[in-house]
Amino acid sequence: MALMTIPQARENFLAAMETLRASKVRSALTVLGIIIGVSSVISMAAIIQGLNKFVQDRVERLGSRTYFISRIPFGTDPARLPERIRARKYL
Repeated sequence: MALMTIPQARENFLAAMETLRASKVRSALTVLGIIIGVSSVISMAAIIQGLNKFVQDRVERLGSRTYFISRIPFGTDPARLPERIRARKYL
């Protein structure tokens, strides 16, 4: 692997600067796109981290001594249950 010499690096740098000066609008739009992309990734990561923390705090606040009792099992449609379960007494 050949390394770039100092004159080659200088020539590449000057060519890049000339291209930036020649197309200012395209360069500005490219920089704007990079800024928007990076900021959206950072903001989405922060939102997800905040939501995870919120859910974790809510679950921890319930504690280990919290019980839920229901006459009908959770997540089932009461109309599709057998009559013996639907006729259970209220607590």
